[in-house]
Formats: sequence, C-alpha cells, structure tokens
Amino acid sequence: MQQDIKHNLNNKIDIISKKLLSVLDHEIEAMMTKHASIGLLKSGATIQEIMDFIAEGNSNLYKEILIHLTNLKPKFHSNLETEVFNLAKLAQINFKEKVLIRLQNKMKIIQQDNLYARILPDVEDSMQNDLEGFKSSLNTKILNLKKNSTISLAKKCLIGFHVLAMLIVAYITFRWWHEGEGAYKAVILGLTALASIPITILKILEKK
Repeated sequence: MQQDIKHNLNNKIDIISKKLLSVLDHEIEAMMTKHASIGLLKSGATIQEIMDFIAEGNSNLYKEILIHLTNLKPKFHSNLETEVFNLAKLAQINFKEKVLIRLQNKMKIIQQDNLYARILPDVEDSMQNDLEGFKSSLNTKILNLKKNSTISLAKKCLIGFHVLAMLIVAYITFRWWHEGEGAYKAVILGLTALASIPITILKILEKK
C-alpha cells in the first residue's frame, strides 16, 4: 500500500475507534440512567442492551473502515487486502480491549459482575462474526478494484492502439494525396476498419 494512503487509513481508524467508544459510553450511560429511573438497572435487559451497544459499535468500526477505504481510492496491488485486513484487525483488538474493560466495570456497577464470565463468550462470538463479515466484504471490494484496474489498463492499451492506427491512416492518406497513385485506398480502408475495433471493444467494456 502507498505509504501516504496507509498513514491516512491508520489515522482514520484511530479517529473512528475513539468516536465509537465515545458514542458507546454515551449510549450506555443514557440507558443506565433510564433503567435506574424505572427500577431496571440490575435487570437482564440492562445487560442485553450493553451487549447490543457493544455489538453495534464493533460492527460500525468495520463499516466505517470500508467506507474510508473506498474514499481513498487506493491502487490495486497483491498485498493490499492483507495490509488493510491487518490494520482493521489490530484496530478491533484495541477496540475490544477497551470495550471489555467498560463491560466489566458496568457489570460491577449493576452488581452483576458474577455474570461477566458467562456473557463474555457471546460478546466475543459477535465480534468474531463481524471480523469474518469484514473479511468477506473486503475481499469483494479488492476483487472489484482488481477488475477495474485490469479494465483501466486494457482501455489505455486499446486507446493507444486506436490512436496509432489513426496516425498511420493519416500518414498514408497524406502520401496518397501527395503521390496520387498506388494501392493506398485499400490500405486506408483496412486500417480504418482495424482502428474501429478498439472503439467497439471499449464500448463493450463500458457496459460491464
């Protein structure tokens, strides 16, 4: 990955993580305040909502990474998918560490810390599923990027061939006009027909 793009993506991931943790803190505090006011603070509903907020934050981490990657428009190369995945996985590990500290603290506050070990596998399974989903989405995005990169190169070659053929046609036309004789007409018609082939192929590629 280009170093400037990698640096930009890494910084953006850090910003995204901090924002999502802030949102998570706000949502949990608001929910716990509400539940405390109606006598549900120590209930299973409180635990479930905390878990839901965590799952949503973890899922959004991957979604926003993919969105920013799209906006960066990186050039395709063979290691791009691995590099992006490693950055995202590291971000998720750090996010998970901070989230689990929050979860454990909240379980103590609602005096249900004895249930932490029981709900931890569910939280981790949800995070793992998000990671697998991200891996699949990233793979699709990289494959599309590879396809577009290949088509772009093909278009450049076709345009180059078309321009070269037309230049040859122009040169032969000039010779024909200058000399006034020779089998130039057939050559010009043949080259003109040949030069039209790349244009036809380009139109087909643009429809894909």
